[in-house]
Order: sequence, then structure tokens, then C-alpha cells
Amino acid sequence: MTRMFQLLILSVLDYGLGCLTLSEANLLKLERLQNEAMRAVLGCTRDTHIICMRFLLDLSSVRIRHKLAQAKTYLRVMENPHHPLYPSLLTQKGTRIKRGKSWMAEAEDSIKLVCPIEDIIDGREWIKTGPEQTALTKVIITMGRDRRECAAAVTEQDIRQLIHDNSKRHDPIIYTDGSVKRGIQSGWGFVCYSENRVIHEESGAAATTTSSMKMEIEAITKALEWIKLTRPTTTHAVFLTDSQSALKKIECGFMRMEWMTAIRPTAISSITWIFCPGHAGVKGNERADKLAGNATVNGTLRLDKQEVLNALSEHLRNAEDTAAEDQQAIKRMIELGVRKGEGRGRQLVGKDRRVHNQVLTGTVNLDTLRCVLQRGAEHQALLLNYQDHSRQRALQADCTEGYIRQYRHDDDDDDDDDDDDDDDDDDDDDDDDDDDDDDDDDDDDDDDDDDDDDDDDDGQRDSHIFKSLKRQM
Repeated sequence: MTRMFQLLILSVLDYGLGCLTLSEANLLKLERLQNEAMRAVLGCTRDTHIICMRFLLDLSSVRIRHKLAQAKTYLRVMENPHHPLYPSLLTQKGTRIKRGKSWMAEAEDSIKLVCPIEDIIDGREWIKTGPEQTALTKVIITMGRDRRECAAAVTEQDIRQLIHDNSKRHDPIIYTDGSVKRGIQSGWGFVCYSENRVIHEESGAAATTTSSMKMEIEAITKALEWIKLTRPTTTHAVFLTDSQSALKKIECGFMRMEWMTAIRPTAISSITWIFCPGHAGVKGNERADKLAGNATVNGTLRLDKQEVLNALSEHLRNAEDTAAEDQQAIKRMIELGVRKGEGRGRQLVGKDRRVHNQVLTGTVNLDTLRCVLQRGAEHQALLLNYQDHSRQRALQADCTEGYIRQYRHDDDDDDDDDDDDDDDDDDDDDDDDDDDDDDDDDDDDDDDDDDDDDDDDDGQRDSHIFKSLKRQM
């Protein structure tokens, strides 16, 4: 059902969305279409808040989707200098009489919420190297992250052996690392060895939250720029990094545009890239990590286009969540352990899907309530078995309350029926004049004993309910 929603609804909404300028009325129509589709997919009630359904499916509002689509299209134009719209990036953006700004002007306004346009890397970030540049992309990965469990001296010795086998005496040996402190800063650092001694180390940071891979790339870029300025006659260099993502990209024959810009003026003809597991006790890596973590903000950072989109998406979503009226609904779902996008991965269908999603959002219809009460704790444990222990305790308490209320209600109905039967029996006794007084006394004694037994049964039943629910949960 979720797959069908993506193919039939979201694909239609997203088609050409980036090049459109939409009025407020059009946005509301598209928003209504998405809301009804989410309600049909999840099986939620009319009272379920929209932000809860978005949380379950990890979706943005149409307004945010529109802004992100515009920014994505703008950055795609920015990436290719041969794009027909590329010259328009450098011109003054006009406005339309009816709908205000053009889509490119709206895209620029959105991007400026997270960074200036000039701080975005122009052109392609990664370029494919030719056959003559194969020596620049030699990658060696012989260790894994499990080296963190090994003795530091053993890992250090293995790294030294790899360096010895793949370098010459005067080659620069450079350890790089990146550090990201979310909401604070992103730092980079590198340390260069030659002939077993440190000849240079450098670090820096920007007041921007980005990815650790981006900062690793920044550290490599700064190291290559340092080689260009101080050791332009270098023919071979060895880089040691703990970023497997960057190494896999290099292994596929891709290099960063800024790396190639720094390499061209030098004599570098080959580079060896070695994976060095982080936090495994390797001195060079530990030093680079410390430099990146302690770096002070000393400039701006040119961002990749995907980094800009990620930052813009986070900014817009946070602003929308903050402005939402029903914040308690989301807080309740988070407290219960519901993860964002939970509704995408569940394979439930039909009635189970409807009941499951209504229980998660906290708004249920009468049929769902009846189903939950009938199935009880067993149903909750089956559908919500992914929750942690604390959430299960909360659900157990809720189910116990519901069960006790339901049981006592049924028990009261039984008592009423018993009272009616007793009244009928009394009428029969009054009509029967042939019964003697001794038999009446015996019957009264039996009735008293039955009442005492009923009281005992009530306590035993309550105890039995608690024990049964405890076993089921």
C-alpha cells in the first residue's frame, strides 16, 4: 500500500514541481490530496492530526516538498555549465505580476535560509578520472573496524608495514580526519609525516553542521593545497583515512574537483590511499582526530549540493514542527518509542494495519477500540513487539485498566441477571403455600453461602486478570 502511494500519488505531486510557482490555493489543493492519500494508506481516523501521519510515513508537507524541489532543480542547473538555464543563474531574477517571483528566485530565497549561494561548490563535486590517472586512485583496505578491539600496538605495527611497502623514504605520509559537533561546528585536521617525524599539522573548522565524510574530504583538500604550496616537486603521496565512504568513491575511479585543481600544478603522479581504522590506537590518526575535534572556527565552508539540500530539509521541517498546533501528539508518539517513518516499513494489511496505526497515533474509532479490547494484551504484544520494555509496561497498564473496566461491566450485568432470577424465585416461593418453614430457612442459608462465594470469586477473578495479563505481556 505504501509503495502504491509513492508510485501513484507522490510521483504525480513531484513531477515538474521544481519548475512551478504555486499559489496558496494550489498548495492547499495539493496538500489536501496528500492528506487524504495518507489517511487511506494508514487507515487513520478523521480526527488524526496531519503531523502524526506525516511522522509515521516520514513525509513533508507539500509546501516543503515544493521548496525542496525548487532548490534541487536550481542546484542541478548549477552543477552543469552546459545546462540551457545556467546563464540565468548570473542574471537578476525577475518577478511575475500574478504570482510574484519566478521559481529560480524562490529557490534562491530558500537556499539562503541555510547558506549563501556563493558558498556552494559550483560544477560537479566528483569527476571520473581517465585511464592515464589510474595511479591517483590506488586504494588499500586490508583492515576493518574490528581493529578497535585489537591491541593498539598491533594495529600500529600493521599500519607502519603498509606504509613501508607502499612509499619511499621522502614521500609525505598524511593522516586526515574530520569531526562534526551537531549544531555547533564541523572541523578538519591533518598531520604530515616524513622520515618518521612530523613535519606539518593543520586544522580548521566552520560554524556549520555537515557530515563527517565532507570534513574528511576537506582535510584531504587542505593537505593537497599545502603540498602544492610547500612541496610542489612531490611525485607520490600516501593518505591514511578512516572514511570508507570516501575510499570506495576513489576506488571506483572518482576524484574531487578541488583535489584535481590542487594536484595539477604539482609533480604528483600517483597517490596511495590506505584505510586506517579510527579510534584503534594509531598515533597519526589519533593526532588528526584531536586536531579536528579541537579546531577553532576560522572561516566558511564550501558545501556540496546534497549537503545544502539536507540542511534545507532539516531547517524547513524543524520550522514546520515548531509551528504545528498539536505538538503533544508527536511528543506522545516519541515517548512511546515510535520511530519516524515507522509506517513505511510495516507489512501489516487490512484490519491489522488500521488498528496498528490508530493505536500508534492515539486516535481510534469505535471499531478499533472494540477490537483492541477483545484482543487485549495479546494483540498489543503482537503488533507492538518492537517497542522497548518501558513502553510495554505502559501499554500493559492501559490494557489492564481497560480489561478491568470491561470485565466489571460484564460482571455487573451478570449480577443484575442474578437479581432478576432471585426475584422470580421469591415470587414462586410466595405462591407455593405447601413449603414448610424449615425448607425456607435452609434455602436462606444456602443463599448467604452463595453470596459469600460470589464475593470470593470477585477477588479471585480480579487477581486472575492481573496474572493473565502479566503472562501475556
